[in-house]
Amino acid sequence: MKIINNILKASCPLTLLLMLAACQKEGVVDRTSYAPDHKINMPDEQVYDVVNADHQVAYWNFNNSIKELVGNRTATISKMDYGVDRKGFKSSSFSGNGKDIWFTVPADDKLKSGSVTVSVWVKPQLNTSGTGFIVSLTQKDTWANGYTLFMDAAATNYRFKATDYHQMTAGGLGNNWFDKSGGYPDDGWFHLVYMWDAVTSTQTVYVNGSEFNKSVASATAPRGPLVYSDGTANAEVLYVGKNGGTDGWISPFNGLMDDLRVYDVALTPTEVAQIYNNEKIK
Repeated sequence: MKIINNILKASCPLTLLLMLAACQKEGVVDRTSYAPDHKINMPDEQVYDVVNADHQVAYWNFNNSIKELVGNRTATISKMDYGVDRKGFKSSSFSGNGKDIWFTVPADDKLKSGSVTVSVWVKPQLNTSGTGFIVSLTQKDTWANGYTLFMDAAATNYRFKATDYHQMTAGGLGNNWFDKSGGYPDDGWFHLVYMWDAVTSTQTVYVNGSEFNKSVASATAPRGPLVYSDGTANAEVLYVGKNGGTDGWISPFNGLMDDLRVYDVALTPTEVAQIYNNEKIK
């Protein structure tokens, strides 16, 4: 009996190690309990300075939390789920199902800026019908008065759209559009940036740190600072994963997103590339 007990004691550490190894899937690390409380990410276990920190007005890292890490805005949640992020961590990305996963935060003056940059990592599901809204800050009960970034239906390629709402030189208000199908990476995560520059009236989209599309508004097109109201109502909340419009074709985002950042300025190409290089897998 004494010999058997000694054998059991000696085998306990090995047994424990085998049990721990069995609990972890290959290539996937569970960091559910390790969501950092600061406004920077730590890709590859290195800490990077926040790009243009003075003008970053909102940030979500989605590390098992929808805590907004710049303004500490309180979220109103429809439903939430988390997935594996681009670095292999479980419970560390927003996981949309195209149905009911989304949340909102109050739209304060810092968010309702004249210029805007939205930086986000996405791993979308192909939309063969309907839409999939990533982020929207629009007038209450409307889908386009403000700005919005979303996917639209496409048969074989990703199709992304964006709109922004402005005064028109001849009077009235109107939207500028970005609409492009194809040309996006289709094998996993990629970095997507949408930007409106109120000073130059320029709309720019970047993919993986490089300029993807650029459009300067003509003299007769909607120009200048973003407008969040047509005078009948105001933009009250920023939607993540959905849009606030009431039209039947509007649906939430289907796929994964991570490291969502909002700036109240148009970032420079160098700054966009810096975000991408800081956060990409090395």
